[in-house]
Amino acid sequence: MVYQGMGSLYETIWGFNVVLPTFSGIAYGAGRWVAVESGGSVFISQDGLQWILAASEQDLARSFGPSVWGESTPFGLSDVAYGRGRWIAVGSRYNPLVPYRELQSLIFTSLNSLRWDFEALESEVLLSGVAYGAERWVTVGTRGTIFTASSGTYLLWERANSGTATELKGVAYGNGRWVVVGDEGTILTSRDGLRWQRVESGTRKRLFKVAYGGGRWLATGLDGTLLTSTDGLRWQPIRLEKGVSPVSATYANGRWLAVGDEGTLITSPDGIRWQTISSGGGPRLELVAYGGGRFVVMGTLEALTGSIILTFP
Repeated sequence: MVYQGMGSLYETIWGFNVVLPTFSGIAYGAGRWVAVESGGSVFISQDGLQWILAASEQDLARSFGPSVWGESTPFGLSDVAYGRGRWIAVGSRYNPLVPYRELQSLIFTSLNSLRWDFEALESEVLLSGVAYGAERWVTVGTRGTIFTASSGTYLLWERANSGTATELKGVAYGNGRWVVVGDEGTILTSRDGLRWQRVESGTRKRLFKVAYGGGRWLATGLDGTLLTSTDGLRWQPIRLEKGVSPVSATYANGRWLAVGDEGTLITSPDGIRWQTISSGGGPRLELVAYGGGRFVVMGTLEALTGSIILTFP
């Protein structure tokens, strides 16, 4: 079903005889899109419109080999990023006997988005976000976990001291600084990705994601929380219209685009003044990214019956 409106192409995929994923991460690089889903599969697209399965859960699981938990231990992917010719997807293995209990953090790397190599890091940690910047990778997760690796032929991951045990959700790099966000309003910042300091956010709400663009940081959070900063150190809240609840945001071509619950789509030239495109009804829009001349938004349909992909222009 296709909807045309406001100069945008809205393309919805419904789940009749189709196994539709629940997307958890999306990124653009080297002329293609890559998306990962919580069931452990990887999808690719050249234009953001037509998507194909690049690697299934079974494909990735073959790289595990035998383990003390068994070869069929379920796992999921949480996020994906691109940098310096390499894709990285992160997630965790789960204990099938204890739902939602993480067994081990996972990192998959790929040079072409088709063949993925596996690396396990630490037990009982779920990796939630990953980003690349300034010749360095940073991934974050539960228990205040931050792993970092310098870019090179081989990635050697080391754990950085975050100074917190709070669950960390999102990470981004911009203007010479790393910023990490998480539960209880946690915001951490670092110049080198190794030494971190906590800064005051002014909220105790869970923060989902963080992004940088146009000389400004934006952090999205629970119950419509939207924070902004010009330096990553001093943050202030942005008041939005009632019913507008952004979950993720990105910046490109001189404007911000944020997406979220109940069909939230809002845009801003400066991260301060926001115009509502849609809100108050519709699917939960969870992911937004820019690449190849267009924005791509991903979310879930009502009752989890399918997934939705929006692209514009």
